[in-house]
Amino acid sequence: MQNKIATYLMYVLIAIGVALFFAAVIAEKFEPFIVYSYVLSVLAIVGILAGSVFGLIHRPQAIKTIAIGVGGLAILFAAGYGIADDSVSEAQALEGVTNSVSQFSGAMLYMLYLMLALSIVTIIYSLVARLIK
Repeated sequence: MQNKIATYLMYVLIAIGVALFFAAVIAEKFEPFIVYSYVLSVLAIVGILAGSVFGLIHRPQAIKTIAIGVGGLAILFAAGYGIADDSVSEAQALEGVTNSVSQFSGAMLYMLYLMLALSIVTIIYSLVARLIK
C-alpha cells in the first residue's frame, strides 16, 4: 500500500512540475517553477531526515553509517563552497542576485560536479576490480 501511495505521489509531483515548466516557458516567468523546486528540495530533505530518524529507531547501530554519509556531504559542500566564486554580473545584479546567493549556488553546483565525478570514478573502479578478480 505504501508503494502505491509513493508512486501516485511521485506522478502527481511530476505532473505539477511539468505543468509549471510549460506555464513558465509560455509566460516567460520562471519564479513559480523556482519556488516549486525549492519546495521539492525541502520535501526531499524532510524525507531524508524522517527516513534517517525512522531507521535509527529501528536500528540504533546505523548511526555510524548515517554520520559517515552526512559527514561526506558536509565535506563535499565545504569543498564546493571553497571553490565557488561570489562574483555577480551586472545582469544578475539587476535581477537581485547577491554575492552570497551567487556563492551558495556555485557551491551547490560544484558539489553536484564533485558527486558526479566521484560516482564515475567509483563505477570505473568497480569495473576494473571485477575484471581483475
